Amino acid sequence: MTQTLLGSNKPFLDLGNGSGQRGFLLPQIGSTVGPIVEAYSGIQGQLSQSLAEMVVFDKPVTASVGVAIPGSSRLPDVWQEILENSRPGFSIIRDRALDQQTMRWLFRRNNTSNPKQLYSREPSTYYRRYKEFQSRYALLLAARDSDVWRSLPGFQKFATFETAERDLLKNWFKAGYKAEIESAMWRFNSAVPFAEWEKWAETNARFEANLIPYAEHIRLPITRLFPPPASWSTVSMWFRGTSRATDPSSEYRFQFARIQIVRPWMDLDALLSGRIRIAPPEKGALPVSDGAPATENAVPNGKLGAFIEELILVRDITKTGGQNSVPDGHPLGNFAYPDAINVLGYIVRTLPAIPAVPAGPVEAAAPARSLQGAAREF
Repeated sequence: MTQTLLGSNKPFLDLGNGSGQRGFLLPQIGSTVGPIVEAYSGIQGQLSQSLAEMVVFDKPVTASVGVAIPGSSRLPDVWQEILENSRPGFSIIRDRALDQQTMRWLFRRNNTSNPKQLYSREPSTYYRRYKEFQSRYALLLAARDSDVWRSLPGFQKFATFETAERDLLKNWFKAGYKAEIESAMWRFNSAVPFAEWEKWAETNARFEANLIPYAEHIRLPITRLFPPPASWSTVSMWFRGTSRATDPSSEYRFQFARIQIVRPWMDLDALLSGRIRIAPPEKGALPVSDGAPATENAVPNGKLGAFIEELILVRDITKTGGQNSVPDGHPLGNFAYPDAINVLGYIVRTLPAIPAVPAGPVEAAAPARSLQGAAREF
């Protein structure tokens, strides 16, 4: 099916560097962008928008005959489970080996009477304040050349860089708990893998920061579409494409657009680079991904073997030559309203074997001006 549409017999391409694959799959018959268009107001944290995303693209997928089959779990729930499974584990014995003063500076205290669980693995208010000053200091040092530091907020009043640096360090010690945190970090790092916890904490903080409270015990993820549905009717985002029909004397002409799905709460690079490490699954349990090569009939097995990265929209479909009224089995001939905006397919991302840790950055898809070109640029 995808070969008929794309003119390519290779629907998935390897991204290299242990980053998985990217490819094209068709939607299930009857799929529509209607729920997204109706619910997507651009205001984050709306339940109707989250439900519409879940219907259209917010689930892991499997594949069958070139068609994406959505799973039963929501991607934010899967990602949260991945974070929990990658949380650096410290034994109770090690926790007891550290004095409460050390734990108090670094970790948030649990609201529990259980003496074995006095502290969570979430950063304390003191540690968060320390990181704020650390970021400001790094920014000041990076802006030292050519007096760029003078334009930074809070530093315009200083005559020299040295006086600005001394003032920041003074406040860091006074209000940023610099001595206390660094002393606690030294004691903690001598007993537990602090560096691993810090990397995990940064990834988890990114997830938490991109959840919006909707109601008690309900938080919805910030997921954006680019371009947003409000601009889907404009001309600038659409490209012309052609696809050969099954009848050699005819072809389909159409316009298509690629809609990126931006999930700021999911730090995929942290998972692929090994900054967070998944513990090996228990016997019989699903891995995150088994890394199997993707085809039209199979994608990697696992909790997050494959998921949708982009929506491919289509409109203004016309068939030239041949017998226009005769169904030919082509994907572009299945739409009841060929002039309207429809879901043509999905750009699907698959993951390599995890918990095996690959190396290398995550590549981004480049824009394309033809479906044949898009098939080569996944």
